[in-house]
Amino acid sequence: MNATNTTRNRTEDSNDVTIAGAVVQTEINAAYAFLLPLLTVLTILTNLGIIAAFWKVHSLREKPSNMIILCLSVFDLLQGLFFLPIMSHFHISSRWYFGEIVCQIWVAFADVFRHHVGVSTACNKR
Repeated sequence: MNATNTTRNRTEDSNDVTIAGAVVQTEINAAYAFLLPLLTVLTILTNLGIIAAFWKVHSLREKPSNMIILCLSVFDLLQGLFFLPIMSHFHISSRWYFGEIVCQIWVAFADVFRHHVGVSTACNKR
């Protein structure tokens, strides 16, 4: 009789762990669903603000070091427009819905363009 109760308790405990794990995973997905689009919008808006400041204030364009900031801001804007929305969708849904061709283009953009522009801008000496 004692062995049967122990087996039942272990089964119930393992189900509780599975249910608790599912609840935690759901909470993480809900956090992703809220935070990733928010970060995408903030990335786009802040970089648009920086670019607008460079466009309005001519003195910002006089220093070469400020031009590096402008280049990084344009690059970050492109990331916010093209890379982050797809990456956010992928992390939230855990599936790729865009097809093989878009996957190859996206991987090329993510790997080559992102690393090349970031490194070349950081190493730019004027």
